[in-house]
Amino acid sequence: MPVFPLPDYVLFPAVTARLHIFEERYRAMIGHALDQKGVFCMGTLRGSWEEEYHTKKPEMYSIGCACQVVDYNRLPDGRYDIQIEGLRKVSMIEIPSEQDYRQVRVRVLEPDIQPTMSTDARSRIRKLAGELLVERSGGRHEMVECVKEMRISNLINMLGFHSAAPVAEKLALLSMGTYAQMCATILRLYDAEG
Repeated sequence: MPVFPLPDYVLFPAVTARLHIFEERYRAMIGHALDQKGVFCMGTLRGSWEEEYHTKKPEMYSIGCACQVVDYNRLPDGRYDIQIEGLRKVSMIEIPSEQDYRQVRVRVLEPDIQPTMSTDARSRIRKLAGELLVERSGGRHEMVECVKEMRISNLINMLGFHSAAPVAEKLALLSMGTYAQMCATILRLYDAEG
């Protein structure tokens, strides 16, 4: 599966994000992905990637998120503006690629299906998510109503993606095996952020 590794960027399942694709190799990757249902992986570069970015393959973390292009605009010069949606968190192992872009073999990491957490924890997650949506929508308070209909797992993923936590903490959150663990960590992170 093609992988698009970025520095300081951790995508979560059920989260949508916009990206501007301008490098030739990643324009080719998006073109190929669009021929294959638009699916690829988002990865995160680690360490001193800047020195190796154009000459070697900088190291990346082994956890990422499979995603799908849900909307795109190909610009006249070949660049893309895309909207992606995270599908599943995955473990990635890089494999040789005949393309200019990198490829990985993935193993889907499935968290618990039915998150078990207290009513108080669920309420706090819904409240935080509502506040985030109101803030990101420019003060549209009707966004709080959307939160009532959303799955708690999707709210946890959304809060993880938008958290101001460092990349290492976001990756640790993404790699957790249960939504109960993720919930406790999210609440701790947002409490610390104030």
